This record gives sequence, structure tokens and C-alpha cells, in this order.
Amino acid sequence: MGNKGSKSAKTGKAEGKKPGAPPGPAARGRTVNLSSKDSSEVPQEALAEDIEELFLNGNKLVALPETQKWQGLKMLNVNDNQLAALPDALSTWHALEEINLSNNPLTHLPNEVSSWRNLKNFYLNDIPAITALPPTIGFWKNLRILHVNNGSLTELPEEVGEFVNLHNVSLNGNKLTTLPVGIASWTHVSKLFLNNNEITHLPPQIGNMVAVEKFQINSNKLAALPEEVGNMENLKELYANENLLESIPTTLNKCRELDKVYFNQNKIRKIPETLCELRFLELIYLNKNELDQLPDQIGTLQKLKTLQVGDNQISMLPASLATIKGLKSIKLKNNPVIADLPMNEQEEVTLEALAEASVLPSTATE
Repeated sequence: MGNKGSKSAKTGKAEGKKPGAPPGPAARGRTVNLSSKDSSEVPQEALAEDIEELFLNGNKLVALPETQKWQGLKMLNVNDNQLAALPDALSTWHALEEINLSNNPLTHLPNEVSSWRNLKNFYLNDIPAITALPPTIGFWKNLRILHVNNGSLTELPEEVGEFVNLHNVSLNGNKLTTLPVGIASWTHVSKLFLNNNEITHLPPQIGNMVAVEKFQINSNKLAALPEEVGNMENLKELYANENLLESIPTTLNKCRELDKVYFNQNKIRKIPETLCELRFLELIYLNKNELDQLPDQIGTLQKLKTLQVGDNQISMLPASLATIKGLKSIKLKNNPVIADLPMNEQEEVTLEALAEASVLPSTATE
């Protein structure tokens, strides 16, 4: 599922064991797809006791039934309806493993969601009235996916530290200012998306998230990334555009798998030399910062394909830059170093053009 909750139905229907067949897995319940039926009430068909997967998304439902027949329900999709509240019967949904409540006029999540102790995937996107999650979500110890995008969360409860099996976190478009120290237990998270919040700082426990491969924290109010980010030993992509960063952590050299870094629109004055130790680095984006030079060691980045440092104050380029033969995309727009040097339609220049203009020493390109 994406950030706004998938609407696609699972169409496979399990068959029961035939007479005389050898022993096998127990028969599964049915999948019932009643999505996009323009229904204002839950159809009777949805109240059968043998249903395991129920799709009611894309209707006009204003309420869910107070039924005891959903105790075996494992997957419930009710996104894109008109639900203002959840039924008291939700406390009986003990088998629930996945629920999508996105894009409903809900105002809060009741404490009784603590009953969903088998929950693995939770989607609560596009609900601006919800400002907090109840501490009782701490009972979701099997949770793997947490998606709460485009809401009004101002903080996460400390109980999220109970999510020891979490793999995917997306909290874009809220009003978070930081994360709780309980994230220290999120050691299996591989994707962490925190874009478009009001985050001013991150706790050092972020370094415990050693499984993170893609980390996005664009459009926040960060003045610094903690040095512990360098402990994310599996990090491949780091996005920190549109913040207030004045520096890049020198510890990023420990993220040996890092191949993409995005720091556009910050206040960064210097690229640390340690960044040049990342032998797999392919993309560097540092447009609209306060750089006045590039590190002399940049030539060690032999896998670099794209270097974008437009709108800075760079007046000189290191000779080693010309030794990166695979560097095809160089953006230097609005830097003193290139003056009137011609650029292509993408406002980029080539190594050859820089050498011809004597911006780079000609001997470096031989």
C-alpha cells in the first residue's frame, strides 16, 4: 500500500479441503469485495462470520455495524468513506492484522484499539482532525507497517517503543517536532519517511535504526542531523532537502552503502572530507546552500554520476573533479566559478566544457 492507502482488492479465494483429500492447511475464510458500490450502509453480505478479508473502501458509509461477526476478520479496508467514529465492537476484532481507515472524518482513535494485538499493517492517512494516537497502540507488538500521513499529529506516544517488529514508517505531512526516544527499538525499520513536518531535532536514539535503507526528512526545521545518523550502516538514500542544516554529519562515511544524498535548500557551508570516503556514492544534491568550495578529495568518488551544487558561492573547483569519468551531470548554475559558461537545457555543464574554459586544469582531463 502507498502513503494514501491502496484501493486494490485481493482477489484470490481459498478453497476448502475436498472429501478424500490428504490432510492439509485449514480452509481460509472468504474475501468479500464491496468497494466503490456507493453504499451508505454496510451491506448484509459483509456480516457473514467466515469473512477474513473485507473491502468496503470508496463508499459513503457513515457508520460500521455493532456486530460480533467480525471477530475472525483479518483485513478491513474502509478508506474513502464518511466514518466519523468507530464502533464499540472494534474491541472484538481480535484477529485483525491489517486495517485501512484513511480519508474518513474521524476525530480520534479510541483506546480500545489495544484489542488489535495481531495487527501488522496500520493505515490512517489524510485525516487532519486526528492530533494524537492513544498510548494503547503500544499493544500492537506485531506491527510492521505504520502509515499516518497528512494528519495533524504533534507527537508520538512513548509506547511506540513497543513496535519491535516495525519495518516501514511513513509520517509525512503532520506537525511533529521530534521523535520519542522509544524509537531506539525500531531496529528493523528499513524505510523512514518524515517529510513535511515541523521537526527541529532528532534524538540520538535514531542511530539505533541500523536497518534503515531510505530516510526522508525533507521540509522540516532541522538545524542539525545528529552524528548518530552515521550508525545507519545500511543507509542507501538520504533526503534532507529544505531544512535549516548548517553542516553534514562527518559520520556519514560509516554508511558504506550510501549512494544518494539530497541536501538542497539548506545553509550548508562545507562538504565534509569524510563524505568522499563513500565509494558507492552516485548522486550529490546540494543546490541552494552556502558552499564556497568542494573538497579536494572529491575525485575519490569514482562512481559519482550527478553533482548538483547550483546557487552557491563556489569560486574554484578542485582538479580531482575531472578524474571522475562517469560524472555526466554537473550543475553549477549561479556560482562565481562558471561565470558565462554555456549550459544545456538542464542548466548543466560537462567536464569537457569546464576544461576548455580552463575552469579545470587541462592536465586533469588527460
